[in-house]
Amino acid sequence: MADTGPLTAVYDLSRCPASYDFITFAAVARTLAGNRPLRIVFVPGNEGDGFKPGKFKTDEAQFRFQNICVAGAFLFRASPVVCRSRAEAAPYLTGDIYPRGYRVDEPKTGYTHTDIMAAWESTGRMLGPEASKRARAYVSEYVRAFGKPVVSITLRNSRFPVRNSDVAAWMRAAEWLLSVGAQPVFVPDTEDSFSHPWGGGVFPAFMHAAANIDMRMALYESCATNCFTSNGPMILCWYSGAPHLSFNVRAEGYMTAEEWDRLRLPVGTQAPYRREGQKLIWGRDDLGTIKRELSECLTSLGLSSVAV
Repeated sequence: MADTGPLTAVYDLSRCPASYDFITFAAVARTLAGNRPLRIVFVPGNEGDGFKPGKFKTDEAQFRFQNICVAGAFLFRASPVVCRSRAEAAPYLTGDIYPRGYRVDEPKTGYTHTDIMAAWESTGRMLGPEASKRARAYVSEYVRAFGKPVVSITLRNSRFPVRNSDVAAWMRAAEWLLSVGAQPVFVPDTEDSFSHPWGGGVFPAFMHAAANIDMRMALYESCATNCFTSNGPMILCWYSGAPHLSFNVRAEGYMTAEEWDRLRLPVGTQAPYRREGQKLIWGRDDLGTIKRELSECLTSLGLSSVAV
């Protein structure tokens, strides 16, 4: 790609989902753009509601598009352009374009882990999402008020039960965190964050993060570490400098080892671009595994009395 001038990244909704897969796409685009201006053009599909068929119902796809994709573009210092038709995209398809070779009549995707690996290898860098200054100010005040290291726990309770969080294990882990001098803060799954209280009436839940991606990113940047279970939001940490422990990455039965190989992230390995304090845990989020990984993490942060 050219080294000067803006980069235009085209997220074609006929083939690309309105989901956290967009974050991978945007990380690739920002990594390739470097310090150049980045414009992200959203192109609707020709059929039905304009979204990739078979993924979400229209109202859910629209909500995700607005609150993950469009809002998420700003985390990458990008200028989003939302086209109302495929023809409307034509004026933007000049100069340096990602994905390479993209045409409206021959759309490409560019949102997989294979793409992020190619960008990292070709540039030697990883430029990920960053929260806004205002979101950071709001959240840092919230985190400071606890007066102890804060550990966020982002729960998953959605499609594909094999990927969902073991809520009972996480509640017990939260009790253990309190006992060793850390503060657990839950982030519930967006799909059921408004239907009932979270945290068992004992632990705080940062509800803003469940519905606002900028506040979510700011929380992850502010915590001592962030725990996930095979969900979309975890990649906000994967591609940024935010610490994380991502559990149940494989989600046995969801994807095969061969599929992970094709994504260039073999089962049991760590991403080569990861930063300090970032770790993939491929096994289930059972209580023993959670406590072991968190104990190692918190000990490295100076809580020397931590014991499993």
